[in-house]
Amino acid sequence: MSFEIERKFLVRGNDWERLATRRMSLRQAYLACNGKASIRIRIKDDGAATLTVKSRPADLRRLELEYDIPVLEAEALIKLVKAPSSRRCATSFLAATSPGKSMCSPATITA
Repeated sequence: MSFEIERKFLVRGNDWERLATRRMSLRQAYLACNGKASIRIRIKDDGAATLTVKSRPADLRRLELEYDIPVLEAEALIKLVKAPSSRRCATSFLAATSPGKSMCSPATITA
C-alpha cells in the first residue's frame, strides 16, 4: 500500500522548462469523485494506461493505489464517463530536494 504526499508550489516564469527531461501527453477521465475517494483512468502517449484510486487527503498525505491496465480497457472505461476526458501535458524534470544540496529527485508538472 502506498501513500502520496502532495506538495504544490507556485512556479513563476519559464526557467523550470530548461530542466525538463521528458514531456508526455495524458488523456484522463474520472470514473468517480466523491468526498472520500476518486477513481481515475489515465492513458499516456507512450501507450501505457493506469487505473488510480486516491483517498481524500488527510493531513499532507493520502492513500494512492495505482494499477497498470490494458489501453483497450482504459478506452472502454473512459467511454463510460458522461463528462469528456481531459487532455493534459506532464513535464518531468529533476529538482533539487533542498537549497544547497546536490541530490536531485524526480518531479512532474502537470498542466
